[in-house]
Amino acid sequence: MTCIITISYYLIHIFFFTTSFFLFFFFLMIRRPPRSTLSSSSAASDVYKRQVHESLEQKLLEELKKVRPRYFGIQAKSTDKGDAKQNEKDMLHFVEDPLTKELPVDVMLQCKSYPRIVNGNHFNRIKKLMVPENGEIFVGGEMSEEDKFIAPTVFTKVNVDSPLMKEEIFGPLLPVIPYKTKEEVAQFINARDKPLALYLFTDSPADSEFYMANTTSGGVTINDIFMHYNACCLPFGGVGESGMGGYHGKHSFTTFSHMKPICHKGLNGMEEGVNDRIRYPPYTASKTKLWKSVL
Repeated sequence: MTCIITISYYLIHIFFFTTSFFLFFFFLMIRRPPRSTLSSSSAASDVYKRQVHESLEQKLLEELKKVRPRYFGIQAKSTDKGDAKQNEKDMLHFVEDPLTKELPVDVMLQCKSYPRIVNGNHFNRIKKLMVPENGEIFVGGEMSEEDKFIAPTVFTKVNVDSPLMKEEIFGPLLPVIPYKTKEEVAQFINARDKPLALYLFTDSPADSEFYMANTTSGGVTINDIFMHYNACCLPFGGVGESGMGGYHGKHSFTTFSHMKPICHKGLNGMEEGVNDRIRYPPYTASKTKLWKSVL
């Protein structure tokens, strides 16, 4: 039993680490921007709502567009065994469509590095979030119901009151929202349910301090995503609507343990005499005055 629990514990950590690695390279800019960008997540594996300074919006969108063929236009035909250089030579490199400059759907369908939606119900749920009323698709939108495939999709001109912004996505959809000031971002976050995680990308210590002081979330990772989950010494959990308590190591024991308070009073005559004069009726004006001063 102990062996099974231990193995499961490490498998869970491996899964979240690889998921974090994938999300980091798909959803984030390869080069760190000079201004802050911010992502928030309302669930542990939910795709994030990304806010970016308006001066960086176009640059971010172009970088996101480049990532698709870079990571999902390559199909490995060799195994992981053998020489690394030989494996690299054995990679099949697909090129983007010369007319649309987009990665063809059939290429992504061949890419075993890109996961599929877990079942038909979730495929249809995510599909309903991709309607024009929720936002404009900048890149992506391709799908195959037979393969339960939905391509990495980036949205702009997002309706902030749409289901795309209010529901947990659990899929490869990324709404991008421009902002002008830090105060605007903090107000936007605080006006909604408290997120499970907040991810800030900045080279400004002042920006980091501002968001830490003016927003509330279950956890924070700066210049990366989800890595605070992988730190076994840190408690992982939500706050308010995103959950209560935290787990990992000692924090798991504390969260799932009940702290039972015990008060043991003696029965000697002096204590009972004090109780009789102070705690018990009749409640005279002097007793009332005393209790008001204490409480």
